[in-house]
Amino acid sequence: MAKLTLMTPEIQPTIRASSYNAAIVMNSDHAFNRGIIHGIGMRLAGLGHFAHFFPPALSPIQLVNVLRCQWIFFHTFGESSEHCEAIKQQAGIRIALLDDLPWTEGQIQVDNVEVGRVAAGHLLTTGLTSFAVVGIDESTWSAGRVKGFGDTLRKAGHATREYGIPHRCEANRLTGHFISVDSSFTDWLMGLPRPCGIFVVNDAWARYTLDCCQTCDIKVTDDMMVIGADDDDLYCDLGSPAISSVRISWHKLGIAAADLAIQFQIETPGKQRVVHVPPEGVAVRYSTSGIHGENREIVAALRYLRTRALKAVSISEILREHPMDRRVFELGCKKILGRTPHQELLRLRIETAKRLLLGTDMRVADIAVQCCIDPRHIAKVFRKQTGMLPEAFRRSLGAPSL
Repeated sequence: MAKLTLMTPEIQPTIRASSYNAAIVMNSDHAFNRGIIHGIGMRLAGLGHFAHFFPPALSPIQLVNVLRCQWIFFHTFGESSEHCEAIKQQAGIRIALLDDLPWTEGQIQVDNVEVGRVAAGHLLTTGLTSFAVVGIDESTWSAGRVKGFGDTLRKAGHATREYGIPHRCEANRLTGHFISVDSSFTDWLMGLPRPCGIFVVNDAWARYTLDCCQTCDIKVTDDMMVIGADDDDLYCDLGSPAISSVRISWHKLGIAAADLAIQFQIETPGKQRVVHVPPEGVAVRYSTSGIHGENREIVAALRYLRTRALKAVSISEILREHPMDRRVFELGCKKILGRTPHQELLRLRIETAKRLLLGTDMRVADIAVQCCIDPRHIAKVFRKQTGMLPEAFRRSLGAPSL
């Protein structure tokens, strides 16, 4: 597996010495491809190169020849086999995004196993002990996510139940048809133990799963908690409830593709290189906002802790609102979440800091204040929790830096 790194200062002057043409041949109808296209274009433009975007419908092969493109970036989604064959015949370095094709010099893929691990880790923070996963049959990327999810839970001592969406249903979704599965899916949902945490391998099917829960009178967070993947706001934020989702940086995939192409321009490609880009964590929304455990008093106290985590709450304040012995609360919290109350508070604050670092251009000191972390100590605290300083974390994922 290739290590994903940003272009080093030593390489940049060499690349800037001459300009290259790149062709980006991708369908732009979907948010993930638009993010990838933007990442490629911004990276190449920043180094003085030219990126040309061609929707597959334009049959751009002749234009690619005229421009004498040294690099061809593409994703075969929505393209005919003839079109893919035409790209295969082109000279230049071919970088495939999200595809597994033997004739490409490079491939950029999401680390799908890690996506599943992240989803499992998040559901384990809710105190649940029953879990299920919804995958897509005959899909390699889905299989990776299902594997990462199942392996993580097995290591934690939990089994998972699985349901496979037929591949034809996913194909229909990608071509703009209404998504649905036969009654076997709702029968499967009704047969799951409650409460149960469900990981659905993408957000479109996570939304469908939540719609089915409502149809079957399954209460979200009380009976089921659902997490998707890709953090596609079209599905996550539209509709109710909002869906928690594993965040994928499609922009970062584009940056990785451009960097790999540039590296190949300096070093003649030998064997095929594959770069796996990890997810960025979880965008937490209502669909996984609950906490479950046998002791109702401790669960109530933990729910209060979560609602007040960004308001400078102390453990003493929590125990004033939910009276109990401090030691009892600490042991109960550790039994449910695997952490002490103080560790849970810190985890929630650091997760919020991560989202602000990636999604805003706020100064680190201002983020610290918003997350109830002492600005004088945020670098030390953040590095202890993540292994990186805040600004390094921001730069590593291509986010803005001030």
